[in-house]
Amino acid sequence: SMDRGTLPALLEALAAQTYPATEVVVINASGAPHRPLPSLDQPARLIDPGRALSRPEAANCALDEAGEALAMFVDDDDLIEPTHVARLVEALGDAPQAPAAYAGVRLETDGNRVVKTLDEPWSSDTLLIRNFLPIHSVLFRMSAVRRRSCRFDEALTRLEDWDFWL
Repeated sequence: SMDRGTLPALLEALAAQTYPATEVVVINASGAPHRPLPSLDQPARLIDPGRALSRPEAANCALDEAGEALAMFVDDDDLIEPTHVARLVEALGDAPQAPAAYAGVRLETDGNRVVKTLDEPWSSDTLLIRNFLPIHSVLFRMSAVRRRSCRFDEALTRLEDWDFWL
């Protein structure tokens, strides 16, 4: 989190998930004191490393704080539908060997006007050419991350999520 004004709406969207067993970990990447998190039915845990973090550093901090089973990343200006996590958990249940599942997302303006829908079928060949997986569209197994020692490359200043998916 960069402690943007959009964070409370994201936390409300996470609290509204129909999949009940979620833990929300907020990484303060701003380097400044973070405003207190709102009180919601779904509590969130704020991690403050005490310094500004790049996106890959913040993502690695989140991986270090993640639970044992499943995880996903969201930026503090993202929103997700109430069934997003449940649909992804179901998809992973249908494919027990898959390291991750993803779902399409909509890019919207502040006025909720849909700008673009990102929802392409899976293609490892396409992923080698370009990233078609928005960071908040993917739910992944932490066992796969740990088994392969996956981390974000902290030297990257762009496309760090694409590198992680690869």
